Amino acid sequence: MKIENLFKPKKINNLELKNRFVMPPMVTNFATKDGCVSERMRNYYGKRAQGGVGLVILEAAYSGSVRPTGRLYIGKGNGAGELQKLVELIRHFGAKVALEINPATEKKGNLTSREIDQIIQECVEGAATVKKCGFDAIQVHPSNEYIDFFFSPQINRRTDCYGGTLKNRARFAVELIQNIKSEVGKDFPLIVRFCAADHLVGGFGIEESRCVARYLEAAGADALDIVSGISDSFEHIIPPMCFPNGSNSRLAGQIKREVGIPIIVAGKINDPLVAGGIIERQEADMVDLGRALIADPEWPRKVLMNQWDELLSCVACNQGCINRCLEGLPINCSINPTVGREEIHPLDERERKTQKKRVLVVGGGPAGLQAALRVASKGHEVELCEVKNELGGQMALACVSPHKQDLSKFKKYLEGQVRKKGIKLSLNTEVNTRCIAEKHPNVVIIATGAEPIIPEIEGWNNLNSLSALEVLAGSGKIGEKIIIIGGGMVGMETAEYLLAQGKRTVVIEKLEEVAKDMEIFARKVMLERIKKEDLKVITEAEVKKVTPEGAWVIHEGQEVFIEGDTLVYAIGMKSKNKLAADLRGEYEVYNIGDCVHPRRILEAVSEGYQVTEKF
Repeated sequence: MKIENLFKPKKINNLELKNRFVMPPMVTNFATKDGCVSERMRNYYGKRAQGGVGLVILEAAYSGSVRPTGRLYIGKGNGAGELQKLVELIRHFGAKVALEINPATEKKGNLTSREIDQIIQECVEGAATVKKCGFDAIQVHPSNEYIDFFFSPQINRRTDCYGGTLKNRARFAVELIQNIKSEVGKDFPLIVRFCAADHLVGGFGIEESRCVARYLEAAGADALDIVSGISDSFEHIIPPMCFPNGSNSRLAGQIKREVGIPIIVAGKINDPLVAGGIIERQEADMVDLGRALIADPEWPRKVLMNQWDELLSCVACNQGCINRCLEGLPINCSINPTVGREEIHPLDERERKTQKKRVLVVGGGPAGLQAALRVASKGHEVELCEVKNELGGQMALACVSPHKQDLSKFKKYLEGQVRKKGIKLSLNTEVNTRCIAEKHPNVVIIATGAEPIIPEIEGWNNLNSLSALEVLAGSGKIGEKIIIIGGGMVGMETAEYLLAQGKRTVVIEKLEEVAKDMEIFARKVMLERIKKEDLKVITEAEVKKVTPEGAWVIHEGQEVFIEGDTLVYAIGMKSKNKLAADLRGEYEVYNIGDCVHPRRILEAVSEGYQVTEKF
């Protein structure tokens, strides 16, 4: 595969880009309360431009009556001065810059022709502001979450000129493009973000989207940015971890054969080989690096310099970016703790601590690994001790779960960086107060994690009993008929792991629904998946007693017997914090990660990074 194809120039209209990497519009909620560019937003985008991307498309901006909190607002030229400064910064680092205008309305459905005209006019006014601010291009999204998806016959039931035939359903997008081009001129590049499939039964798919693509080109679109999915199929817009890489590439390839303008494609592109393959197979001319650039702003530069082992590859967990965005919160990232805290220039020798300290990190999970890396980068002497014979903590077990293999990239990255930076590693080492006294550290960072909670059930020892973590670690004997107590994320992932081994599996969950603690899009896909699997799930149920033949379960006021030979418990975790209590007052001690309170990788990594600010 020719990775060098990713670094060949490409034109959109008369705009030449230095490579094939595009940063697509992704909401950050970093804007000021007035909808202007903040310093935080400026540094965030500047860092990504500095990392080598060819085109930066700023997040969705609004120019009409709809002004979502935390989003850019450019109505009546609002914040034009700060936008101009951001354009200059991005250009300074060698990237071109565009901005997305989103047509939006407070009213969903049954828009009148006059209301449609008003929305188009607001976008035209926004486009004029974009051009005046010195942007290189503009992007428009005629099918976003703030307006009806006109293309879909399942959603668009209009009987006027905007509904019915395919040409009518495409009319809004066509008129939007024509009016914007009339305002900014034929030579000013206009990129159209095009939802080419809604993934609904009887909805808008590739046969119709190929025809619509031709309409959009004829209307004046200079490039199409291919996405798929709408609010009812949001998992396709932001593919979760279980989705394949490059999930929209084949769809883009079919669109590309219909038009003569450049095609950009989005959809979980976080691997250089995937990106290169898309270009080599001519499925698209450029690739969107969305969450990939949130995770690692220097992704393009590292690929160019053949520093692939340095890539901090997005794991598509959606926790820090998408889920926080949906909650109206500023984004962050599970694996990149610097998101929203960027500095344009990297840490240099002058910023290192002048007083070198000996730092002992206890625990080799994500919190401990991140802490060790940050401590070393600040010039301190660091030793990392881990009780097991491998690094990763619970993250290593999560990688074993079906559909979560992307996590292994992060584990591999952390391990590689720890070894590359020469951090002293002591595996198979249980740390106690005596051990610490012998090492004479100035600072102790405790990241000992958490351990499974063992349920208190009558007759517990009558069956072979294992925690879900022991099952995933392969450290216990497993029978053929499994009863899992706990249908949260860990319980359900363990169930799928056992099903893949041909085990008959039953899940018992106290709540009315399973996997309530799971990322919402991954959960939706998982629930659809298990419908096709031979998995029995009993909700609103509780194990009352265990016998040598199975378990008695209370369900809907009745006692039900479930046959089984192995009991697996996944009812939660409790902190392992004894060492912290033993060291109280003896050393400069900091507790991070699950030993404080069991949570997610996001909090573990963040605390591992931030703890070093205290010394």
